[in-house]
Amino acid sequence: MPHKDPEAAKSYFKEHDKSKRPPRDKVQKAAYWKQYYQDHKKVLYKNKKKHPQSAEKKKEYALRHKFGISLEDYTQMVANQNGVCAICFRPETVRTKQGVIKQLGLDHNHKTDKLRELLCHDCNTAIGLMDEDVSRLLSAVSYLNKHKDL
Repeated sequence: MPHKDPEAAKSYFKEHDKSKRPPRDKVQKAAYWKQYYQDHKKVLYKNKKKHPQSAEKKKEYALRHKFGISLEDYTQMVANQNGVCAICFRPETVRTKQGVIKQLGLDHNHKTDKLRELLCHDCNTAIGLMDEDVSRLLSAVSYLNKHKDL
């Protein structure tokens, strides 16, 4: 596509086949991508076979890339916490789309990137929704104590 010639650009967009673009409607878009997947299944699987990655390798990469720790370090943290959340002292219960129970999340300070402890999905989300603001969290505790008999 020419970048500088406006007339050529107009003709390009007139000729461009808009039917190949996904529709904007949610239902139609879902159907479009489902069909796209079916049409390109062989190519997609072929690419996966070229670059096989186990779930363990993906987890190892994510831990090293995001937090600078190894899978062994993470496993040691899980062992130190007896496999439970540092806040609610319960094991993780949230499942992935495949039905597998998620691993405990590695909590960290978003300002300093310092690692804290492992949290379940619910506790980690609660802290995040309160913007890691201690005064808001204490206010929430005070509120719950005030209304605990209701």
